Amino acid sequence: MRKSILAAGAALMIVATAMGARNGTDNYNFPSPWNPAGLPTNDPRIKQYVLYIWDDNGYSGAYGTEYNYDKGSKSGMTGKGIDNSTGKGTVNSWNVSSMGNPEQLSETGPNKNGMAWALHDLAKGGKVTGGGVPMTFNMITGLYVNGSGPWNNRESYLGYYVPNDYDYEVNTPSESKHTKIAVMWGRDYAYKDGGQLQQSNQIYRISKELMENGAEFGNHTIDHMESNSPLPGGSSPFANNGFGKWNNDGFDYYSKDTTVWGLVYDEAKEFGQREGASAQTMGWIMHAGEQIKKDSWKGYIKLSEDILTKTTSGMDDNNGGLGMNPNDIFGFRAPRLEVNSGMFYALKDLEYLYDCGLEEGYEEHRNGANYVWPYTTDNGIINSWTQYSSGERSFVDSMPEGVWEIPVNCVVVPENNRSNVWQHYEDIMKGAGTPVGSGDKEEWLKNGKITAFDFNIWILHGMTSQDWKATMENTLKLRMDGNKAPFHYGAHTNYYTITYDQATLMSGFNQNGWGLSIKNGWNDYKTRQEGMEWFVTHARGKGAEFVTGKQLIDAMKDLVKIGQDKADKGTIDLSSAGGWTFDSEGGSEDVTSSTSIDNLSGSVNIKKDEEYAAFSINFDAGTLSNATHISLDYKQTSASAIRLVLEDQTVREVTLAHRYPMISMDHSDNTNYNGAALRFSGMIPMSAFDFPVDVDRTMNYSAVDVSKIVRIEIAPLAPENNAPVYGEKGTYDTRSNDYAAKFEFRDFKVHSGTPFDYQGNIVEQPTSVIAPVKNNVRTLSLAGVSSNALRLNIGQAGKYDVKIFSVNGRLLQSFGAQSLSSGLNTLRLNNLAKGVYLIKVQGIDTKQQLTKSALVL
Repeated sequence: MRKSILAAGAALMIVATAMGARNGTDNYNFPSPWNPAGLPTNDPRIKQYVLYIWDDNGYSGAYGTEYNYDKGSKSGMTGKGIDNSTGKGTVNSWNVSSMGNPEQLSETGPNKNGMAWALHDLAKGGKVTGGGVPMTFNMITGLYVNGSGPWNNRESYLGYYVPNDYDYEVNTPSESKHTKIAVMWGRDYAYKDGGQLQQSNQIYRISKELMENGAEFGNHTIDHMESNSPLPGGSSPFANNGFGKWNNDGFDYYSKDTTVWGLVYDEAKEFGQREGASAQTMGWIMHAGEQIKKDSWKGYIKLSEDILTKTTSGMDDNNGGLGMNPNDIFGFRAPRLEVNSGMFYALKDLEYLYDCGLEEGYEEHRNGANYVWPYTTDNGIINSWTQYSSGERSFVDSMPEGVWEIPVNCVVVPENNRSNVWQHYEDIMKGAGTPVGSGDKEEWLKNGKITAFDFNIWILHGMTSQDWKATMENTLKLRMDGNKAPFHYGAHTNYYTITYDQATLMSGFNQNGWGLSIKNGWNDYKTRQEGMEWFVTHARGKGAEFVTGKQLIDAMKDLVKIGQDKADKGTIDLSSAGGWTFDSEGGSEDVTSSTSIDNLSGSVNIKKDEEYAAFSINFDAGTLSNATHISLDYKQTSASAIRLVLEDQTVREVTLAHRYPMISMDHSDNTNYNGAALRFSGMIPMSAFDFPVDVDRTMNYSAVDVSKIVRIEIAPLAPENNAPVYGEKGTYDTRSNDYAAKFEFRDFKVHSGTPFDYQGNIVEQPTSVIAPVKNNVRTLSLAGVSSNALRLNIGQAGKYDVKIFSVNGRLLQSFGAQSLSSGLNTLRLNNLAKGVYLIKVQGIDTKQQLTKSALVL
């Protein structure tokens, strides 16, 4: 509910939020590869949703705006745009000899650009089958500037600045130098009117027309947080309208920035600016979105929202913005996807419904058919823990309740197209001066994943039209044959303009890197437009439905209610299981103050060669036959897993990633763990329990058979690699020290009712063998296992990695780069105890692989 209960007061809001989570209402959903209703994918209520969510949107493509760019003129825009003295409808030519025929650009004709193209050919349905396309546009609100007046002396709601860069000088001696440039961030700068340069506000008009055609508009901040942002700060006369609103946090006057984690960036080298006194020396610090505090985020987001809702003060039609109702601004995306916990808490305070900028799907067991559905941040962001565990700097730890996340899951390039796509990517990165590592190719060719943003796909990987269509078709098919997770495609209308191609990609700084798509003819703005149009028609032909972000969240809430309505018979009595028992396997030390079912509290010291410490309760199969959800209250300094262990020792788990680490959301040491409030997990559906990350699967999975659960574990987790503290560089080496984790888990409940009936598209049972690769008729197979020997039939001689895991996922023994001959091979083991084990074999110089469960008697 977006700003609908402000009058009720903050205290009431807090109570409603807490009770809402406990009662399973509106803004709650646990992250899961299964739909929240737990329904089969062929149920008509489970639709394949597709979203085009745009941001930046800096080129209107409208009459009366500037299309041309001439670097040699020493002017950012040449002033050769439409001459309105001849009347609207005059076309504009882009005179670039390398293009062959000059482009004839028109707002409504065949060659449309940017937002005008999105309006006429998508939103109005001009070039797609099935009518207009609902879409979401997250706007850079600094685009909305005054609508008339001379270009070289302009002000806006945010003020003005005087540039220190000669690129802002005008073209001819007869024209005076700029004295004021309106603070804005965009491309529709100037056009000719009666021979004089003017500044338009056509982006405002196109935005209004898109809204009239059903588009949703959200917030992408003021100015993209660029290091050369003109948003005023410091002692500027307009500081109170800019950075001064949040005490200049994130603003710097210098061309070199040192991040709080110790890296030094030289803006001149980073962005191709000139060095020395004439270089740009004002704007955001590098990676500002990962460094600024919650209150700074709030000031920045609110300033942008003020312009979206502004209705007075000197712009076109006397409007200072879009005149939106604040209750109709639902979504947000951070510039460059730079986020931290402070940003999410700011969104919560400002009552935003959803964010749509987190990248998901790179985990090894995510294959396109089992991506995560939209979720709320009540239990943290799993990816933040994954990154932290791998040794990356993580800027997300604690998270607010009730903010939805529409993740950007990866596209999956088909195997036949991967070599071509990789070669383009390699060439682009080399030309940009950041060549890829020698081992990256082999790893990428295994999965073919790319973040589902048009920049990553079209520009960074230089896809051709054929590669793009094959990738989008493959990605949609994987979803529709799998779990039908919504397909969110992030895009920028800027990339669908000739201006972007010629002024940005073909600039001297970019042309040998990002510009290779244009230079080598892999794609251009028309290719990208045609691809987006083609996919709408293709997806609709397969039964997919295009929606806005708000429409998707509304549908999600309906599914959540269906799922939570299953819990209608109270809770299951687990008192016969006794209390939580500490599993000392692996030598983790624990200091627990309580181990009862309803109060597991204390700390563990997880040894350097261990990944978690487990506490478990055991019971007979059938005890949880009517289980629907699990819930608990908790706080923790590390992420934790809740695990279900079945009779056959198959493990399913969810991760509670919300945590109170050493660095809190405002970057200060968190010394108040003991005084921190418990977080309610919400109702976690049994269908949300996923396979562990290291379990290979080729398709979707079956739901948990709750009648076969014999054990539940709570496992505080330790990072796999040395995790950096906030002020350090990333580390990617195996953890060399013990890891201390505090925890408190209370009011643990298993809810009963009507069990989930979702059985998915099952290709393999959980303990089956991955189909081996045939080689000369001989295949890789398990010949036998005992307490002291593992026997493997090897189809092709070579080096193999062999690993043996316990049913809990603990690595017990491994053989790295083991040379094995064709035929029967025997490996000596360290006296395994009786039980079930998981054997994983991966060929290093062959394509053979094996995953097999085995029983030692």
